[in-house]
Amino acid sequence: MEAVKKRAELEEKVKALQEEKASLLAEIEALKAIPELEAKISALESEMAKLREERKRASAYAKFVSSE
Repeated sequence: MEAVKKRAELEEKVKALQEEKASLLAEIEALKAIPELEAKISALESEMAKLREERKRASAYAKFVSSE
């Protein structure tokens, strides 16, 4: 009976360690993704600002042309 109990304890410890490992790996991946996502957001915001400015100029031009 002692061996069965010891085996169950060890299996439980292995399971707990595997779960912690998976959790740590997921957290590491999330941390690695943060700078990439921040850079992507910055680039998209810059691109959106340029597109908004272009739209504003195009709208002003369209109003100018239609008023002639």
